[in-house]
Amino acid sequence: MSPDLLSIKGIGPKTKEKLSLLNINTIQELLMFFPSGYLDLDAAYDISNAENGKYAAGELIVNRITNPIKKGKKGIIKVLCQDKSGCPAEILWFNSNYISKALSPGDRIVCYGKVKKDRIISFTNPIYKIIKENSDIGFSGIRSIYPTKGLIPQITFSRFIRQAIEYMDFYSVFTSKIERIYGIPEIPEAVRQIHFPESLDRVDYFKMRILIEERVRVICAFKLVSSRYLRGHLYLQVDNFFEKAKKMIPFKLSDSQSLAVNSIIDILANSKSPLNSILIGDVGSGKTVVAALVAYFAVLSKHQVAVLAPTEILASQHFFTFKTFLKDSGVKISLLTGSMPKEKKAEICQDLSEGLTDIVVGTHTIIQDGIKFKDLSLVINDEQHRFGVAQRTALLEKGIACDLLSLSATPIPRSINIMMLENVNVFHIENRTKRDNIKTAVVPPEKRGEMLEYVVSQCQNGAQAFIVVPRIYDVEGVECGSLQSISQEMKSKYGNRVKISTLHGKMSSLEKDEKMDAFRNGRSDILLATSLVEVGVDIPNASIMVVMGADRFGLASLHQLRGRIGRNGQQAYCFLYSDQEIVSARLNILAKENNGMIIAEKDCDLRGMGEVYSETQSGTGCFHGLDIETLKICSEIAKQVDIEEHFELLYKYVDKYNLQNISLN
Repeated sequence: MSPDLLSIKGIGPKTKEKLSLLNINTIQELLMFFPSGYLDLDAAYDISNAENGKYAAGELIVNRITNPIKKGKKGIIKVLCQDKSGCPAEILWFNSNYISKALSPGDRIVCYGKVKKDRIISFTNPIYKIIKENSDIGFSGIRSIYPTKGLIPQITFSRFIRQAIEYMDFYSVFTSKIERIYGIPEIPEAVRQIHFPESLDRVDYFKMRILIEERVRVICAFKLVSSRYLRGHLYLQVDNFFEKAKKMIPFKLSDSQSLAVNSIIDILANSKSPLNSILIGDVGSGKTVVAALVAYFAVLSKHQVAVLAPTEILASQHFFTFKTFLKDSGVKISLLTGSMPKEKKAEICQDLSEGLTDIVVGTHTIIQDGIKFKDLSLVINDEQHRFGVAQRTALLEKGIACDLLSLSATPIPRSINIMMLENVNVFHIENRTKRDNIKTAVVPPEKRGEMLEYVVSQCQNGAQAFIVVPRIYDVEGVECGSLQSISQEMKSKYGNRVKISTLHGKMSSLEKDEKMDAFRNGRSDILLATSLVEVGVDIPNASIMVVMGADRFGLASLHQLRGRIGRNGQQAYCFLYSDQEIVSARLNILAKENNGMIIAEKDCDLRGMGEVYSETQSGTGCFHGLDIETLKICSEIAKQVDIEEHFELLYKYVDKYNLQNISLN
C-alpha cells in the first residue's frame, strides 16, 4: 500500500488541504500532477536573437514599472526592460498587482515566456526570477513549472515531487515484450523524466508514454464493462430476409451496402449486447437505403423505430424515401415535425403510444417529453454532428436498452474516439462513383467581389448557385455577413442580372417548400440560405456553393454543404470565404481533401478527440496529444493485454471514466 502524503517532509495537515484543492490526495496523484511548462535556465540569452512566437529565456534589467492600467475588470502592469546589449523589451502582467511591489528599477531578472516581436520585443505573463546583486544568475538547468494556482511555491512543490519519486509504485499493463516492440520506456523512467528532464527534446516522448498507458487501460476497461451489457429487445430470425428486402429496392445495392445491411441485421439477431454502431458513407453514398432495410427488419420483429433528422427538409426527404422503399411492406410510417398542426401531431403521438405507427421519422420534436412509444427498439440518428449528446440520449431513453445506428459522412471527434475504444460496430459504404468533380478554394477578403462577380456570370450562363451564411440577421460587433445584409447587397448589385431568392429556418414550411421548388425548377438562379440546406437538399443543376464566414462552420457542415453541388457529375465549384486574414488550417483541409472520413480524422487532430465520458463533442479530453495514428497503435497494444490478469486495476477505470454509460449517442 502506498504511503500517505503526510509521509513526505514538509507536508502537514494544512499543506495536505491545499494539495486536495489541486485534486492531489495520494502520492500517485502527486506524481501524476505534471508540469505545465519548463524554464530552461541554461538557454538564457540576449533576447534580440529570440524568434517570434517561440518560448525563450532572457536576462533583463528593469528600467521602469508603470502603474496598473485598468482594462475592463483586468489590471495590467507594464514593465519596461532591456537586455545586456541594450535591446529594449516590455513585459505585460495581467491581474498581478503584486509585481509592482516585487520588482524595482535596476533589478536583474531572468524571465521565460513566449516572445512577441513587433515594434518592441515583449513577453506576456512570463515566469521570472530576480537575480541577487553581485551574483551570477544563481540557478541553471531545467526547472519544471507546475499549475499550483499560487497555493504552493514552485520550489516547495518541486521538493515534494523529488521525495515522492522515492515512493513511486507504478506498474504497467504492458509486458516487457510490448515495450520492446513499440519502443516504449518503462513508466517510472517516464515519470522521472517528465518532472526532472535531462533534455526538453524528449519531454513530449515521455508524456506520450503516460498517455498511451492510460488510453490502453481505458480501452481494456471498456471491453471489460461492455461484455456485461444485455440488450432490451429480441429480434426474430427472418428466413431469407435480405433476399426479400432487396426486391423492394428499385436498384441493385452496392457490395458495401449489402455487407452493411447483412452485418447490422446479424448483430441485431444474434448479439447479446445492444447494437452501438455507426454507418459511415460520404455524401450521396446511399446510407438511407441501408437504414430503411434495417428499420424494416426491426418492424418485422414487432418493434418500433425512430429516425432522427436535424431539419424538417431532411426529415421530409427521409420520410418520402422510406415510404418509397417500403411501400409494399405494410409498414406504417409517420412524419413528425414541429411545424405540424396540433391535431395531426396529437394523432401521430397517440398512434406511437398504442403501437399503431411502426416507424416515425422526425426532427427534435420526437425527443420532447410528451412523445411516448409502445416498444421503441431501434434509434437511427442521421447527421449526428447536428445534435448534442443530451438530445441523442433523450431519444434513446424513450425505449429500454435501445439499439443505435448513427449515420455520418464525417463523424464528430467524440464518435471517432469511441469507435477506437473498439466496442462500436463501424460500417463503411463506398461511393458508387468517385466524386472528384468538385473543386474547392478558400477565398480571402480581397477576392470577395471577384468571387461574387464570377458566381453571377456563371448563373447568367445557366448555372445555379447556393450562397450560405451563418446567421439570418446582423449581430452588433460581429463582422460576418448575415442573410439579411447579403440579400440586400446581392439584390441591389445583381438583381437585374439574375433571379435571387432567400431561405431560412424561421420561414413557414409552406414558404420553405415554395422557395426550394422555385430553385429546383430553375425559377431562381441563386439561393441565399442559412445552413438549413446542409442536408436533404437535392438540386441536380446546382454547380456552385459559396459559404460566407466559412471559418464559423464545422468541417462536417462544410463537407455536407459542398455535397449539395455537382450531383449530376458536372464540374462544380465550392468557395469558402473567410473575412479572417489568416486562413485557418481547417479550411485548407477542405480545399485539399474530398473524403469525409479523412476530413473527420484531420478534424480530430486539430480539435481534439472530445470527451467520451461527458457531453463534449470535441476538445482536449484527457488524451490531448494523441493523434489518430497513435490511437490506432493504442488499439493494437490493447489487444495484447491480459485483461483478466489486471481485472482489479481495470475495473477501477470503469468508474473513473464512467465507461458503463458510454455509447455513440
